[in-house]
Amino acid sequence: MDMLYQKIAEIIQVIMNSEDYLECIRYQDEISNDSFLSSLIDECKKMQKEYLYTQSDDTYGKLCLLQEQLFSHPIYSIYLRHLDAVNEMINYVKNELNLYFDEVMNFSKED
Repeated sequence: MDMLYQKIAEIIQVIMNSEDYLECIRYQDEISNDSFLSSLIDECKKMQKEYLYTQSDDTYGKLCLLQEQLFSHPIYSIYLRHLDAVNEMINYVKNELNLYFDEVMNFSKED
C-alpha cells in the first residue's frame, strides 16, 4: 500500500510543480493582497448566499453585475485560466485511472 501512496504522491507533485499550479498560487497571493479584488470576491460570495436564500431578481441582478466586474478583472481572469488548467490536469488523472481500473476489472472478468 505504501508503494501506491508513493505513486499517487508523485502524480500530485507533478501537478504541484506545473507552471499552471505555481501561477495559480502566485495569483492567489496577488488577489489576497489586493483589497479591492478581495472585497469584490467577498461581496460576490455574500450575494450568492443571499440569492440562494431569497431567489430575488434584484439580488440576482446585483450578483450578475458583481460577477461581471470580477471576471473582467485581469488578475482574476488570469487566475481562473490557470485554475482551469490545474483542474483539467486533475480530471485527466482521475479519468485515466478510472479507465485503467475499468480495463483491468473487465479483463479479469473475462478470464
